[in-house]
Amino acid sequence: MPSQIRNLTNLQTLTKFVVGEGNGLGIRELKNLFDLGGALSIFGLHNVMDIQDVRGANLESKHHIEELRVEWSNDFGASQNAMRERHVLEQLRPRTNLKKLTIASYGGSEFPSWMKDPSFPIMTHLILKDGKRCKSLPALGQLSSLKVLHIEGLNGVSSIDEEFYGGIAKPFPSLEYLKFEEMAEWEYWLCPDAINEGELFPCLGELTIRGCQKLGKQC
Repeated sequence: MPSQIRNLTNLQTLTKFVVGEGNGLGIRELKNLFDLGGALSIFGLHNVMDIQDVRGANLESKHHIEELRVEWSNDFGASQNAMRERHVLEQLRPRTNLKKLTIASYGGSEFPSWMKDPSFPIMTHLILKDGKRCKSLPALGQLSSLKVLHIEGLNGVSSIDEEFYGGIAKPFPSLEYLKFEEMAEWEYWLCPDAINEGELFPCLGELTIRGCQKLGKQC
């Protein structure tokens, strides 16, 4: 990344930011770029060593970002620090006007608390990809405007239960496209009573399940 990028305080478009390794530019460089808008992808989050740097980036203050992608390295394997990555993702909370979110190669064991909070009223697209240590899915049924949900490579998830639906009467009211891929340990798909009343996935037009060999119980 260009040095001193933090001084471009009127910058409105930055489609890609790579967190530097070692003494490279850190994510704190985003701190004063309040006018960033459109789509932003942040790569190299495995290089974050200090959680305070993520807090300093303050993504929640970026009012105009509509699409966000956050990604770690998928090459670290056992050397990933699950606890640090969990804290990093917790501090990456975006503004509530976000429309599209992608989380890729995340090494934490669970998703952050802000994903369980139904405070993203206009989010339409969500992709969770290659979070191999995640054991469960967040309460995504609370995302009232969600139209596209793509979950791939979450090999630690063995069961999708009622938590996934968010404990509300009519979960996923707007979902049109649902895709599960390469969920190696997924065995059970449990559905709430709403399915019997026609209130679960009322707008669903396409469901794809691929590479989920253990799945034995479906809706």
